[in-house]
Parts: sequence; C-alpha cells; structure tokens
Amino acid sequence: MDKSENITIGLKYILPITSLLLFLYGLLMLGATFWFGINAFFAILTLTTLFCFIALFTDSKSISYRLLLIVSVFWLFYYFERLSFLMFYDSKNIERLIIVFIPIFLAFVIFRLILKNEFEQKNKKLSWKHLIVSIVIFFLAGLLSFGYKSHTDEFNCWYYFDNNSEQYKILFAQAPKYTFEVIESSNELKQIVKEKGITYECRKGYYCPETKIKVITSFKKVIRIEILEFRNTEVNKLIKFKEPFEINVETIKGKKSLLQPTFIDD
Repeated sequence: MDKSENITIGLKYILPITSLLLFLYGLLMLGATFWFGINAFFAILTLTTLFCFIALFTDSKSISYRLLLIVSVFWLFYYFERLSFLMFYDSKNIERLIIVFIPIFLAFVIFRLILKNEFEQKNKKLSWKHLIVSIVIFFLAGLLSFGYKSHTDEFNCWYYFDNNSEQYKILFAQAPKYTFEVIESSNELKQIVKEKGITYECRKGYYCPETKIKVITSFKKVIRIEILEFRNTEVNKLIKFKEPFEINVETIKGKKSLLQPTFIDD
C-alpha cells in the first residue's frame, strides 16, 4: 500500500470517525457544564465540528478539509491552554489530565491527516519536524496565555473602619474558613460602603454581600485586583461603581489561592 492510498484511507475513514468523536466529546462537556453556564465559544466550536463532519460527505471536500483544519487548530489552542492550567495549578489531577488529552489527541489526528493531504497536493512531504514544531507552538501559546490572565469572582465582604486611621481592613470570604483580607485607604470607597453597605447590631463593620472583583494574574502571581460592584441584599439593589477600585495586592493576607483562576472542563 503506497502513501497516497494511506492518505485516502485516512481521509475516508479515520477523519470522519475522529471528527464525530470530537463532536461527541464537545457535546458531552456541554451537557456536563449545562447547569454552570455554557461557554459560548466552546458551544460554537462543538457545533462547527458537527458541521464539518457533515460536510465531509458532500462534494465540497477540499473546502470541508480546510475548514476542519482550522477547527482542529482552535481545539488544540483551546485545550493546550487547559493543559497549561493543570501544569500551573493542578498537576496531580490525573482525571482532568485525561479529560484534556482526549480532545488534544483527536484534534491532532485531524490536524495531521488534513495537513499531510495539503502537503501531498503540493508534492511536498510532511515530516515529523513540522508536527513537532506545531505542537511546540500550541504548547507555548497555552503557557503564554497565563502571562496575563483576567477573571472575575464573587465574595462576601466585611469592611472594618477605624476612626483613628485612614487605613481600614476588608475581609473577603467565600466560606468561614475560606477568607483573605487586605488593607485599603480609599476614602471614596469608604464613603460608598458607609452609605450603601449593611450593618448589624450584633457585629462590627459594614457588610457588602455578592461583591464582584476582577483579578489579574501573571503565571500564578496576583498582580491586580479591582472591586467592580456589590449587591445590597436587604433592598435587593446592585451598587455599581463608576470606576473600579484597585486594592493593594501587597497587603493580602490569608488564602491567596482563592484568587487563582478556576478550571473549566468544557
């Protein structure tokens, strides 16, 4: 069996099978994360994979091949980023590593089959050097995406003001044992909290539930935190700031791990 026959078998049988498996994987992940909110990009990527799979059985094979090549590249970038997350934050989680390697393997099979066909069409040879360089590029792109990573999170906050000092403490909590605190001195933030926050006779401080913050990290290091808004649950009113309030990350004490980005299975 010569090389052209191998390519034909790969495109005729292996390509549709791997494309279908990749779509089914995406569908499974969408179902698993349905109650937590569907990632729009991932949903589009999954549906596009289905479209490409169907297009493989039409007469426009050259167009479907190239479109599927592009889709496989997006899959690879997407899941190499998740692989990078596991390397940084959760390297011992074997189950998640398996979940990540499944789409990487399927997408890479598609990528190699179509790229090899493209090279053959131009009377060129696709070597393992090309493939290794491609993998390195995907891998580096995933790693470098964590050079500046932004995400939002929600905490319940308590503000403790001291009349004898311009500085005050802010306690961020997701649960009694999952807290961290910072020292702040913004007078504008202080006035808003005093006006809009909740107070209780049995406890000191001003309570600001459902506080949304924006966290920016660089390779695991928190470099910036901004307070965006909070909700006053007693009157069910959302208080949005005109400009985000940046807090001093150098004063953080407690569970800094709460500020790290979270892994999304899809």
